[in-house]
Amino acid sequence: MNLQSTLPLRRICGRYILFKRNDSTGQRHILELNDTAAMLWQRFAEHPNVTPSLLADALMEEYDIERDLADADATCILESWKQAGFCVD
Repeated sequence: MNLQSTLPLRRICGRYILFKRNDSTGQRHILELNDTAAMLWQRFAEHPNVTPSLLADALMEEYDIERDLADADATCILESWKQAGFCVD
């Protein structure tokens, strides 16, 4: 999957926020990220093909957690970004 790297990640009042605006409809979408999700977004925003395995590797490196937990968390994070429209297949 590709993250929409043109979307700026901003820190506002201690919270990480992604803003997305649909130019054709004018709708705005906001996604709040926790510290872990923000770290992953910053690390992989420019990566051409983000996979759950790639995110899991980063989680294991950053937090020294087991592979099973990292895989589950990475899949969950990527799926939430996809459902919110912040990444595409």
